[in-house]
Amino acid sequence: MRSIWQITKFEVKQQSKSLLFLICTILLIYNMYQEFRPLLTYYPIQSDSDISQLAQSGNPEHLQVLRSEKELALAVSKYLLDLSPEYFENNLEASKKLRRLGEEIQKKQMNISQILAYSKENLNDWFYWVEGAIESEKYRFGTVEEVNEKLKKDLDGKYFTYEVAMRFVDRAQVFSSIIVIPLFVLMFYKDRRYQMEELIHSKKIKPHEYIIGRFSGGMLPLVAVLFLLATIINIWMCIKFIKVGETVNFLDMYINFFLFLLPSILFSSVFVVFLSLVFRNSIAALPVLFMYFIFNISEQAFTGREMNTVSMYKFMIRTDGLIIDYKLFSIIVENRLLYLLMSLVFLALSAKLWRKRSISAAKG
Repeated sequence: MRSIWQITKFEVKQQSKSLLFLICTILLIYNMYQEFRPLLTYYPIQSDSDISQLAQSGNPEHLQVLRSEKELALAVSKYLLDLSPEYFENNLEASKKLRRLGEEIQKKQMNISQILAYSKENLNDWFYWVEGAIESEKYRFGTVEEVNEKLKKDLDGKYFTYEVAMRFVDRAQVFSSIIVIPLFVLMFYKDRRYQMEELIHSKKIKPHEYIIGRFSGGMLPLVAVLFLLATIINIWMCIKFIKVGETVNFLDMYINFFLFLLPSILFSSVFVVFLSLVFRNSIAALPVLFMYFIFNISEQAFTGREMNTVSMYKFMIRTDGLIIDYKLFSIIVENRLLYLLMSLVFLALSAKLWRKRSISAAKG
């Protein structure tokens, strides 16, 4: 145990001082700042300007409300009147028919059923344009009161700190899964390059002590940076919401940090270490790592399934927008336990691989 602690302390110092870790930390902080700046700045929503700025920053969640039928009919009318003939490849007849419908809606104060009936009777092949207009104009940006009411409804009894926490662990999983590749894939490269394996073997350091010490020392600075970022974001949001009289849950961030983020970092880091020892040339492990991590980040591109589905073959659980019920929670727990166990297995296998390497190096 003493050897593990000494190796861990040494590796923490080396990792914290390395240029690569500094660059990765700066990139991580920058990306998280860009991701959370709109939320940190404009929530809780107090004015129309907050709504406008959130919409412009690409964060329209909770901002749009359903139009009433009368509002929707007028919005469809405006949409049709604003259409340019270029949309129809200069088909003037189609353009005129749709514009005429836009005028008829205002003149006769049509409702949606009447608009659809008129379109089926008079527009033939261009009926789908009206359906598209109705669908695209179904929502509008709400007022401050409407948006805050919708936010409470969307949170379904939870606090906004929960949504911030789920978004944080989602983005942190993505960024950290990319960062661990350069941080850990070359962790044992110098041992081979400078023939350190033979020297370490001669010091009678046990393989599991060396692997655990090096791995822990490499991972702790990364976890510390993520935990510090989580704490800063959490405190900032809690203070802002408490100031306007809203209720928060300070523990939301840390519960989700340890449930989702920490197991993902642990497994991805161990997996990188394991593959870097499997391949004689650590660089050869990169294609495998990149493909597996990209699959975890964007499964939808490979299988067509939703991004935030929970599967036993994925170590990463995308949490942004994830709705957790009792059944799903039990699956999540099983997934987390599985990958914690697999982390221990890969760590043990890494120790065996390193032992074989060190013995081979000692024999020359």
